[in-house]
Amino acid sequence: MPRGLDPRFAGTSQFSKIQTRVGLVLVATTLMLAVVMYAMQHSQSRQMEAMLRERALESQRVLGRILELRASGARNHADDYTRWDEFVEFVHTRDPEWAQINLTGGIPTFGLDVAWVLDARRQLVVGANPSAVPVLSRLPFTEQSLARRLAREPIGHFFASTQAGVLEIWTSSIQPSEDFKRSTPPAGYYVVGRLWTPERITELASVSAGDVRIVPASGLPAGVESRAETGRIEVRVPFPGINGRPVAGLEFSATFVEGRRINRVLKQSSMLAVLGAVLSLVLVWWAVTRWVARPLAAITRAMREEDATQLTREVHRHDELGEVARLVAQFFAQRDRLIEARKVAEDAAMAKSHFLANISHELRTPMHGILSFSRFGMRDAELATRSELHENFLQINQCGESLLTLLNALLDLSKLEAGRMSFAFSDVSMAQVVDVAADEFRSLFHEQMIELRVHEEPDLPPVVADRMRLIQVLRNLVSNAAKFTPAVGVVVIRLESAGDVQRVSVEDSGRGIPAGEEELIFNKFVQASHTNPRTSGGTGLGLAICREIVEAHEGRIWAENRLEGGARVVFEVPVAGPASAHESDADRESDAASKPGLNAKPIATSNMNQRWGRAA
Repeated sequence: MPRGLDPRFAGTSQFSKIQTRVGLVLVATTLMLAVVMYAMQHSQSRQMEAMLRERALESQRVLGRILELRASGARNHADDYTRWDEFVEFVHTRDPEWAQINLTGGIPTFGLDVAWVLDARRQLVVGANPSAVPVLSRLPFTEQSLARRLAREPIGHFFASTQAGVLEIWTSSIQPSEDFKRSTPPAGYYVVGRLWTPERITELASVSAGDVRIVPASGLPAGVESRAETGRIEVRVPFPGINGRPVAGLEFSATFVEGRRINRVLKQSSMLAVLGAVLSLVLVWWAVTRWVARPLAAITRAMREEDATQLTREVHRHDELGEVARLVAQFFAQRDRLIEARKVAEDAAMAKSHFLANISHELRTPMHGILSFSRFGMRDAELATRSELHENFLQINQCGESLLTLLNALLDLSKLEAGRMSFAFSDVSMAQVVDVAADEFRSLFHEQMIELRVHEEPDLPPVVADRMRLIQVLRNLVSNAAKFTPAVGVVVIRLESAGDVQRVSVEDSGRGIPAGEEELIFNKFVQASHTNPRTSGGTGLGLAICREIVEAHEGRIWAENRLEGGARVVFEVPVAGPASAHESDADRESDAASKPGLNAKPIATSNMNQRWGRAA
């Protein structure tokens, strides 16, 4: 199936349906007028014989055209399928599921009964027999004879005689889609067949308005015969086999008794011919209006108004105009996707610009402190006391540590994205993790007049986790809660069991998270829209790294707004730990190499972070 089209709208035939419909109407009109005019000009026996001969030849052409139309679907199917890149890949992979879907399940839609696929050496790869006819479960000829035929003529059409009847066969070489001229060596060969069953012979007889039967190849005279005395015509079409010699034939016969009465009904026939021509012209006009003019008007209107909803009916048509309507609808859909993609790219560029401005400010502040205190020391080195110099060096050291912390955060981010971070898993008490993080912030909360409450479920079992990583996660969440909680507010840390996971939540009494941003704040370089990075600090990396750490533990983390006000950030880690915690070092390194970006190291929050009042 061609890529880029919705399979629900894909047509089952490749030739022009509109052309066929209009053509059939015109052919019917032409045949009717030809018969009437021929009857008017030949009233005698010789003329009747000539008319029968002409009618026989016409029937031969019509029969040939009918056979050609019946074969075109299978021929086009073989040609289209063998230009399909997935078919080329299948010859090499021999995927049974692909064969089941596209061969066994696909060929019946094209009126085919059997298919075989051969590789480049012309050896059988797979056969598809959806009709379950036992005779068709194997090739009706030897692989050697088929290989010789394919070597001589890879794209061909012939017949084979089987116990189930005559099998009509089409062959085509399997080529890449870009090889339109089929100039490269074939990747394989595709052989499809359609059995001439009694039902199909009956259907052909109904369409051709005569008797149709399959006759043996022996003594089969090709061509046409007509007998004026009986008004009977016969048309015989040989079926060439794999070696070019006929294996059977198709015989069409019909009797035209009206020829004997043609002189008596000449006038009536002339009038009927004129009436038929008028009706045919009306029918052609109606068909062209319905099948061509109206759909084109709808497509034009949709293009002019840029409204694909006006093509609701046209996209379900299985002809060229339906294809155009689907392409127009896909154009509008692709345009909308491109607009959305451009917006996403612009948002990403803006987020990175904000991050660069943020990180520049964060790096410049400690660097300014280093330069300032070093200038003080250089200027006052000769007059300053040792205590004053020690204070300058202490300030320089603290600024350097702050700068190092920021640089480490950037380095951790790069390692996180490259998937080179590792974890030290062991049995960890989540209560101790909560206590450590809470103790670090008690003095800060006291200074900011914020009440810190800790609620821990007792007697919780240890979890398999990286203790320092979880402390870093909780430290970041508590730091964020302190940052957004006003004075006289409350921050609550809860630890509880939730089945086979342990859940930690941090609640604040601040402004909460803007609606629709509960997931966005976990993206890299992103902060809540009401946050001012220059006053609140942070680079928009902390929550992103927290999410990576929690997901590396095979847990989950999310944020939500509390009904009573403020925000709540929750993370869960499984008690048994992640699967990687039970692997060997070699297995862990192999997993890290094959799954980059899963292991992450959180940004550390040092004493200098608290001194400068900033969190990652």
